[in-house]
Parts: sequence; C-alpha cells; structure tokens
Amino acid sequence: MKRKCMRKLGKLSLVLVLVLGMAFSAAGCGNSGGSAEQKEEKKTEEKKESSEKKSKEKDLTIDETVLVDWEGLKVTATSIENDEYSKEPAIKLLIENDTEYGISIAVSKLFVNGCYMPDAYFGVNLCDVPAGKKANETLPLNPSSDEFLKKAGIDTVGSVDVEFTVRDSSKDYYDDSSVLYTSDVANIQTSAYDNMDTDAIAEGTELYNQNGVRIVAKELSAFSSMDYGLYLYVENTTDMDIILQSYDVSVDGFVPEEGGDMNSFEIPAGTYSVDALVIWYDETVPDESAVEDVKEMQIGLKIFDAANWFYGYDDEGLIADTGMLTYTP
Repeated sequence: MKRKCMRKLGKLSLVLVLVLGMAFSAAGCGNSGGSAEQKEEKKTEEKKESSEKKSKEKDLTIDETVLVDWEGLKVTATSIENDEYSKEPAIKLLIENDTEYGISIAVSKLFVNGCYMPDAYFGVNLCDVPAGKKANETLPLNPSSDEFLKKAGIDTVGSVDVEFTVRDSSKDYYDDSSVLYTSDVANIQTSAYDNMDTDAIAEGTELYNQNGVRIVAKELSAFSSMDYGLYLYVENTTDMDIILQSYDVSVDGFVPEEGGDMNSFEIPAGTYSVDALVIWYDETVPDESAVEDVKEMQIGLKIFDAANWFYGYDDEGLIADTGMLTYTP
C-alpha cells in the first residue's frame, strides 16, 4: 500500500513538473512575444519620428527675400526644400544679372540657426551668369557630410544667414582683382523660426574652455563612405577670427594612416561653429561599424589668429595650444 502511494505521489510529482514546465514555457513565450512587440513598437515610433521630421522639413517655408541688390545684380531666396543629394534643407535662389559683367557668385559665409557652417564649399562657385541673363540655383545648407545638420544638433532650420562674393567671370577666379562686390550678411527666416532650438548645438563633452575659446566633443561617427569624424563644437568669444589646427591625433593609441593631423577649422569672431576632425578608414578603424568600438581618441589643437595663420608651416599667430585632449565616446 505504501509503495502504491509512493508511486502515485511520484506520478503526481511528474505531472506537476510537466505542468509547471509548460507554464514556464508559455510564460517564456509570452515574454518573447512581448519583447518582439516592444521592438516593433520602437521601430514604429522611430518611423513615426522620422516621418514627422521629414514632414516638418517638407513643410518649411520662407517668404521671398532679396539677399543681394547691387548695380543690377539681384539675388532672391524664393523657397526652401530638401536638397536632391544631401536630403537636407536647401535654399532655392533666383539670380538676375542686369549688370555689364558676366558674374560668378560664391558663398563666403553661411550660418544655420546661428551656427557658422564649415567652409568645405566656400569659395566654390555656385554659378556663372552672363550679363543680361537669369539663373535658378540651389544653396545647400549641408556643407559636406551626411546628416551634418543633425550631427551639429540642428533638427529644424529656423534661420539662415548668408554672405556672397561676386566676381567678374571674365577674369581669373583666383585673382583678387576679379572681386566686384562682397555682400552684407543677409538673413532668411523660415516658418520654424519662432520655435527654433539652438541649445542642442553646444551639447557634448567639454574638452577645453580657456583663452576665449570653448571646445566640446559632440560625437564620433561616419563622415562619408570613406572616412569618419570627431564632431567638435567650437565657441569663439574673442574679438578675432580664429583657426583651430589639429596635431598628434590617435585612436585607441594608434596613429591613423590618413587624416587626423593638420585638420583646420575657421571660426569667425563672436560666433560658434561645428566641424568634423576627419580621419580616413584604415586598419585602425576599417569601416563605419568599427567606429562604434572606438574606446578613446586623443587630439592636440593649436589655436591661431586667422589673420596671421599660414597653413602648416610655423606657429606664427599662435594664441594657445590645448595640449593633448582625450575624448571617450
């Protein structure tokens, strides 16, 4: 009798174990399903945010604004829309040349939401317009890399300030005597101006704050398909235009084969800017995915008075040397 009871208990225990096992299994499946649902919800939310951002960008508008009106030359900002190549906002321009000159027109200064844009394409000709002719042209707000505005902390364009250099197109482009006119800085306000947020532009890890210059590391990420960059916010509260020039750059203790040293950035007096210290992919950081694995980056930066700086040759015009700065992503 005792053995029968024991057998029954044994069977009951086995049944209980199986039931509990099934219950835990079902619970596990439930959790797995919940996790999948959460992932799906996250994807949906990301798509929604992306869609809302694109919608905001698409909905941006500007009033027609005359940017240049000089001796028969008129440049008018007519609209704002996403650039075909960068997929970031760009200003559409109408250029009317009723001067006696064939003219070349180029951007010499550009600010977005008060942030000075890197001079990657400054001085590069937007277009040539013969005397008595008109042209439609696009002014990109994205200087050089993918999603630059986003990396700079600019989610929505509220304000654009631009200065143009006008040249006689019949003369050598690099001859200073070809310059006919340099415009005042003209302002364009978009429909998002009243809600413009500039706080995010200065967010990041502060590396240096002396001699009227503040340097903040924002992020390390892909710059293009061939290189990556350490994005730096630089605030210049001095009364002079300055140049930052990098030296002794290393990534996780390794000196990159290409790039890093001799990157240079210009920041006008009393302004702030975001620019990328660029390094080509190599054995140290071979591709975009490996950028995420970088543990430490070290850089030295020299700060020069732009009026006395001559690229890479000596320390003439040197204001300060930051020494080695360490950034941990």
